[in-house]
Amino acid sequence: MQTALGAHTAIAPPTEAKAAAWLDKAETIETVYSENITPDSVLALMLISTPSTIPRSTAHCGAGLEDHAVLMLNKNGKQNYVDSFLLQSCLTSLVLDTEFPYDLKKSIKFEGPARGISFKWLNGPDEKRHLLSVSNQHFLLQTLPDKDDKPTSCTANNKAALRKQLLKSPAPAEAWTLTELLLCGAKTSGNVAYLRAHVAKKITAKVYDTGGEEQVSTVTVDASLLESLLGAGEARDAELTLSDNEIALQYWPNEACINGRTLRYGKGQWRVVATGDACD
Repeated sequence: MQTALGAHTAIAPPTEAKAAAWLDKAETIETVYSENITPDSVLALMLISTPSTIPRSTAHCGAGLEDHAVLMLNKNGKQNYVDSFLLQSCLTSLVLDTEFPYDLKKSIKFEGPARGISFKWLNGPDEKRHLLSVSNQHFLLQTLPDKDDKPTSCTANNKAALRKQLLKSPAPAEAWTLTELLLCGAKTSGNVAYLRAHVAKKITAKVYDTGGEEQVSTVTVDASLLESLLGAGEARDAELTLSDNEIALQYWPNEACINGRTLRYGKGQWRVVATGDACD
């Protein structure tokens, strides 16, 4: 997996209770990747199969199991749950983009630029290939380009270039973690929890219609809005403009729209304070 696993990064607090709940309901558990992030902490990626929340009698449920990628943090001998990503269920399914299409463990790559789980959604809106990876204890997604597509801003090289621009900003590690999630973060509960701590309770939202008219409103942040801020690896042509205590992020989520996010540093923390979206 991508390994920018700094222990300083603030994430949703790992919990022993959630870890125990996952392990108790697991039908199968396989640890496919682990890494020491501090002398007494090990981050592990597990593949866990659990009974489906949909009854087995349901026509579409098959064997009645769900497959999850689960991040666990073992600290001082205690297992703590960090986050999870649903890979397959009765209603969600994927095909692995490797020579082992039916073996998740064998399909995880640890060498080369594509380090993670490469797949296509069987019931998704497109035929794009995706890569699920881990950075700073967060699940990230990257849409892998077809031959004629522009690469996303979530490739290793493009992310390195963006991160370099933030080195002189206040708290550059936190600035990058937040920026990376806005561009590449998978839509998981752990990532939503991280954003909740790094988005103002009310933000300024600007929307530009097809005629170029600007509509400005103040929006109260809720879970749905937080999830919508996670880029899920679709961001292209990302640009950063820095001032003393602000970062203006702009990117294309698709061919028709452009998104803007304003990050502001204050009281020792970076927060998203404004959004701006425009579509043709």
